[in-house]
Amino acid sequence: MRLSGFMPWARFDEAFDRFYRPVGRPAKPTRLMVALHYLKHVYDVSDEEVVERWVENAYGHYFSGFEFFQHEAPIDASTMTRRRKRIGPEPGEAVWCRAQAATPGWPRLRRYAPAAMLTPGSFAGCGAN
Repeated sequence: MRLSGFMPWARFDEAFDRFYRPVGRPAKPTRLMVALHYLKHVYDVSDEEVVERWVENAYGHYFSGFEFFQHEAPIDASTMTRRRKRIGPEPGEAVWCRAQAATPGWPRLRRYAPAAMLTPGSFAGCGAN
């Protein structure tokens, strides 16, 4: 639960908003999608597994921005794949790098981040994370 307080959610919103237009079906909340991808990497599981685990995990709900326990999956696992295809890997990496640079509590956040996100040079343009 502490991790959610360290995450720069507004920065993620700003960075990913440019990929969506206010036409058609509304996009899923950025916080939900970032949280699910984060959990996917932390636990090294598939899209399907992270969505299944999310339903059973109240901490995951809170981390994703929900105030109350949810009894159903917030998305279909294929939504994660479509989102990755739309955004591509580099914007996500750039957002993570900017989040690191702009977050005063980053040293505390580092202990919660997946090892792959903390490896120097693991994200293009991050340099020594």
